Amino acid sequence: MNEVSKANLVEYYFKFKELAFLHRKFGFGKDGPRSSEKFTESICMSLFGFKKDSGNGVKWDLIDPKTNARIEVKATSSLNGTTDLHATHRFDYLFWGLIQFDTDLFTVHIKKYSAFEKFHSNCQKKLAKALTEGKTLRERLPVTLSKYTDIQVLSFKFDLSSQRILALSDEKLITLKRNSL
Repeated sequence: MNEVSKANLVEYYFKFKELAFLHRKFGFGKDGPRSSEKFTESICMSLFGFKKDSGNGVKWDLIDPKTNARIEVKATSSLNGTTDLHATHRFDYLFWGLIQFDTDLFTVHIKKYSAFEKFHSNCQKKLAKALTEGKTLRERLPVTLSKYTDIQVLSFKFDLSSQRILALSDEKLITLKRNSL
């Protein structure tokens, strides 16, 4: 994935926002269209200096080049953060980007993998049971991100006039650590 400028990310955001409002206006759904994961990953790359994973085997969404921490990125426009996670995919941190079209806020909820250990354990049990019964189970299972503990929350605002993504505080991203999984 090529790195996208912040100005292009802002331009895309405001076009996507327009589409989301049309989506609701014409009754195509209450939550609006789903955000592109590439868009959200590009925002995180731009804001935090992450890189796209280019390793072999399991691909993580992003890697922190300073620590090699493996990052899963999710985005929703719903406050409860309903999405899905790969049943066996383990990461060091999950970055949930909550997009609020009414205020142009982009809030990043950072969660450690340890918060999802029970989820993944339950997924493993469901997968094993399905296999013994000769059934198939989706590899991606639903999850509600708001139920899991944040270790940090950072807020940003898309600003059309300056074509920038503005930090709403001076708080810096915590140092991410790579865990042995």
